[in-house]
Amino acid sequence: RARDKLVRNLELLEFEPVFFTLILLPPIIFESGYSLNHSEFVRNIDGIAAFAFIGTLISFGIMGPGLYFGLGGEGGMFTPMEAAAFAALIVAVDP
Repeated sequence: RARDKLVRNLELLEFEPVFFTLILLPPIIFESGYSLNHSEFVRNIDGIAAFAFIGTLISFGIMGPGLYFGLGGEGGMFTPMEAAAFAALIVAVDP
């Protein structure tokens, strides 16, 4: 009986991922951008861009061969060019 009550109370705390993604996350992202210290951001833009560029290259270097060899290699699901194109698309939009 006490366990059932606890389970019901915990079920009230759950929410759907769609609710989080569409309702809760946008205001959080907006507030973080709105309260950003712009002078600090501009002062550090070189480092930010360098880390973003290097991180993207590393991700591409892992994703391209990973897709090609991980999905069968020669005669597999992707040609090397398709794996590279898909990796470029994925690493550019999904840090």
